[in-house]
Amino acid sequence: MGWTWSLAFFQPIAILELSNLEAMRLAGDYAYAGRDWVCGRVAQILGAPIVEEVHNHHNYAWREEHNGEQLWVVRKGATPAFPGQRGFVGGTMGEQSVISKESKRACRLFALFHCARRSRAMGRREAAGIVDRKTGEVKRAGKVTQEMMRVWVERAGIELRGAGLDESPDCYKRLDEVLEAVGDTVRILHRLTPVESPWRERTSSIHTRIEQLTELAAGRKCSKPPVH
Repeated sequence: MGWTWSLAFFQPIAILELSNLEAMRLAGDYAYAGRDWVCGRVAQILGAPIVEEVHNHHNYAWREEHNGEQLWVVRKGATPAFPGQRGFVGGTMGEQSVISKESKRACRLFALFHCARRSRAMGRREAAGIVDRKTGEVKRAGKVTQEMMRVWVERAGIELRGAGLDESPDCYKRLDEVLEAVGDTVRILHRLTPVESPWRERTSSIHTRIEQLTELAAGRKCSKPPVH
């Protein structure tokens, strides 16, 4: 097995490897179908046509040819990035994401990080601390607090229903910094901004809208018009 950054390539040599590959394919198909269904339902709820789709697998293995040799390439925390290929690079919660197009050879095996969150500014335990699950005793306090995470998402106008401190935006580098690091290997096609609503003034409207979208997703009619 050889390694290139977070990439691995290997040759399957036994039935066990082949079984694992089939399981991976099934999981990948399941993930793809789930994303496809969610995007379709959101478009239906919004009454908007889907004009472009970009699907990204990550932590996945592909059968590819490199330097005249057939390899299984595993991209950990990354997605394929062949010249001309479009990709999705997600930011942290409350920040922009981008649709990119690979313009040059991103690395030896054509890979690009799948989100800015892979470029962590601190580790998970460093962020959230260490707590004894049985006793609840705090073995080591984390560097990120609930208040820090709340301020981040509130500033972005986002209602956060649940997330661990190790996923707070405080734990990651900013997206533009990460994109700058890959230079001209990618070209940004679109920037995607989360839909925002003023946090304090429209909390009730947000809840009403969520309830209506839930009803629509379940195939029922809304009892009152959506709140915009």
